[in-house]
Amino acid sequence: MKHQHYSKGTYIYKIHERSNKFFGIIRGSVSIRVRAVPISQAISPNSSFVSNDTIPSQNSSEIKEDAITENDIRYNLEKETKKLCQGMCFGENSLLKNTAHSESVYCYEDTDVFYLEKEHFDHYLKRLFLKSSEERKLFLKHKIPILDD
Repeated sequence: MKHQHYSKGTYIYKIHERSNKFFGIIRGSVSIRVRAVPISQAISPNSSFVSNDTIPSQNSSEIKEDAITENDIRYNLEKETKKLCQGMCFGENSLLKNTAHSESVYCYEDTDVFYLEKEHFDHYLKRLFLKSSEERKLFLKHKIPILDD
C-alpha cells in the first residue's frame, strides 16, 4: 500500500485512461464524473457548450471521443454522478474488468489517498469484490423475477 497526494482541482484519473491502481481516500474529497455529452457533439459549430474561438479545426483526426481536456468542467462536458470522501474507495471496476476507466475522478480539495497496485488488489481484495458482486446479483434475481434471464 502506498500514499499519494493530489492537489485541489486536479484529476486522479480521467475517462478512458487505464490504471493499475485501487484507491482509498485518507483525507479530502473527490467527484466521480462521467461525460455529459459526446465530445463530437460538444465541439460542433452549432453546439451551445463552447464558443467558436474554442472549437478545434474540423479535421476529424483531431477529434477523439475519449479525449478529456482541462476545459471539460468549464464547458459542462462532464457531470458529477457522486461525491466520495474520507474512508471511501474507487477504481475497482476497471481492475475487475481489466478495462479503461468509465469515469473521471476530480479532487474538490487537497486529497490524500492510499493505493494498491493491481497485483496486490488481485491478491488481497479481488475475491471479496467478486463475491459481493455475485451476492448482489443473486439477491436481485430472487427479489426481481424479471432479472432471471
